[in-house]
Formats: sequence, C-alpha cells, structure tokens
Amino acid sequence: MSIKDKKITPPAELNKTMEELAEKKQLESDVIKARKKADGLYEDFTNNEDLSLATILAGDALAGTWMKKNWLYLLFLVVLIIVYTSNRYACQQEQIETKRLNDELIDIRYKVLTTSSELRKHSRASIIEQHLKDSTLRPGLTPNFKIIRDELPQGQN
Repeated sequence: MSIKDKKITPPAELNKTMEELAEKKQLESDVIKARKKADGLYEDFTNNEDLSLATILAGDALAGTWMKKNWLYLLFLVVLIIVYTSNRYACQQEQIETKRLNDELIDIRYKVLTTSSELRKHSRASIIEQHLKDSTLRPGLTPNFKIIRDELPQGQN
C-alpha cells in the first residue's frame, strides 16, 4: 500500500474549525444579503409581485428606498403644481375682469354716443325755436357778428 492509497482522516479539531468557518461564511453572506436588502438594492417596485394596489394603498411604496432618496424632488414637484394651479387661477380671474371691464367700456361708449346725439338734436336752432314759441323770448333779427380784438404787443397780456 502506498501513501496515495491511504486515507488520512483529519483530527476532530480540524473538522470543528472547518464547520465554524463554513457557518461564519454563511452568516457573513446572510448579513451581506440583509444589508443589500436594507439598502434597497434588491427592493425594486417594478416587479409585479412587489408593486400592487394593496402595497400602494398600504403605504409600502412610501417606505421604499426610491421614495426616501427622491422625497425632496417630489416635494418640489408638488410645490410647482400648486404654483402652476394658483397662477392659472389668477390669470383666469384677470381675464374675466378684463372682459367685464371691456363690456362695461363698450356700454359706456354707446351711452355717451347716444347722449351726445340727443344733446346735438336738442341744441339745434329749429328745436330751440319750437320750445321758445310759448315764451316771450324771440330769436334775434340782426345777424351775428364777430368781435375782433386788437393784437396787443408781445410784452403785454
């Protein structure tokens, strides 16, 4: 019999040490997996099994790492949406006010036009004469004349 054919059994201490090393290695791999899961490297909400209506309604999606990393960005988006909505509301209110004022301006212009035409109608000489028939006032018989003022020198007013 040669040395190659002979089986050497390790001592019990060596077997025990090897088992401890295997357990330690298994424990380290379990710790690494737990850390990766905690860091969210394996947590992906794009999987159909992880992302469901129940997980969304339960709030599990809000506790995910993506949400933890991007909460400031989401808050910024919410603020932008609020500002956009309020700005749109303010613009619509200004448009409504502008339309109301334009309509009011048109109405006032029509009233001014109507009033000025009525005043022109009532200030005609023939209408005035008709109103004066019942009174003692009579129109003048002499024609109107223009008074010409002499020009004053430049230094005097």
